[in-house]
Amino acid sequence: MRDPNPKVENEGVNFLTKKGIKVVEFPAHFEMEIRKSNAQFIKEKEAEQMQVKKEKLQKAKSYLQKPVSSSTLNQFDATTIKQFLQYSTASFSYPSDDFTQWALDFELADKDSKGIIHPTRLGLILFGKKVEDIYPHTLFKVEINYGKGEQEIKDFGGPIVNQVQQILDYVKDKALKITIDRSKGKRIEKEDFPIEILREAIANAVIHRDYENEKSTNFLSISADKIIVRSPGNPESPLTIDDLKTFDTPSVSRNPKIMFVFNKMGLAEQRGIGLRNMKQLPDKGFPLPTFNLKTGMLEVTFGRTKDFIAQQAGLKNLKQLTEDDKDKVIYIQKLGSVSVSEFASTFGMNIRTATRQLTRLVEKKVIYKKGIGKATRYYGTK
Repeated sequence: MRDPNPKVENEGVNFLTKKGIKVVEFPAHFEMEIRKSNAQFIKEKEAEQMQVKKEKLQKAKSYLQKPVSSSTLNQFDATTIKQFLQYSTASFSYPSDDFTQWALDFELADKDSKGIIHPTRLGLILFGKKVEDIYPHTLFKVEINYGKGEQEIKDFGGPIVNQVQQILDYVKDKALKITIDRSKGKRIEKEDFPIEILREAIANAVIHRDYENEKSTNFLSISADKIIVRSPGNPESPLTIDDLKTFDTPSVSRNPKIMFVFNKMGLAEQRGIGLRNMKQLPDKGFPLPTFNLKTGMLEVTFGRTKDFIAQQAGLKNLKQLTEDDKDKVIYIQKLGSVSVSEFASTFGMNIRTATRQLTRLVEKKVIYKKGIGKATRYYGTK
């Protein structure tokens, strides 16, 4: 019979066949007799073989699937897990054997060769109390620039499912200016940038980032004129940066299990709704955001004012665009594209005037022209 010792692994047979020697197996009934007389030896060696196979599988696991042998399930944040179970209407509680089995099945935890259960990186990143002590790259760094050199910096750690709301609570009053609308005879507080759009951008950064990149963290910068959200990793294949610029892509997540947990907790949608909501910014009077890739980081930039249009076009003198110009650009961004006749009809002008105005905006690189003759259309974004 073949030697069941994994350290041998048919070396004898391989040696003979390489020398051109034909090797014939004993008949099956003889092998059964041999197995009976060597039962204990075979049992031990087959157990070793199973362990070798398990270790090979362990090596093949992805970054998030790998267990953290120095940690235990006690490092899970009980409050956060209970909150997740409540939102997901799970039939079991925490702590319980049923939860432990679910954690193993969902790859939040794994058993070692001795049967001891350890959290995986996925488990710690999602629910770890002090995960940043082990994986500092899970921090979300926030920077608020008040102008004139005044700056405030804060890091958000702990379970990543808690980071989104913690960041919003922090920046809402500090960085998103509150105005009072008294036009209807009562106080109404308003943010000067849609809080839900910012929520989706922060959530996307947490959910879809490349956690295998341990050199970079998520980053949020808020200043008077713009908001930047930066996260490690390119768009997940098959999506490209150009796909994101259409604001209408299917949901493709690098981290589907993180997405599942966020979705169950009402922190994210799984259907690409976040991007489509960003596409509605011109309806609210804001320019469309821009997407860029910088040194392996995906960067989304939102304009808090209409001057963002001129800034992104690289105009040194922002006054080169009038308020009327900016409103027309936002109108085109809202529709996606317009023809000369559509533009002329909307703004009550003749075709010649409309063509002249559109040509001027193209020259300033705030809109883009495609097509020839009657097929010509003008686009708000490339």
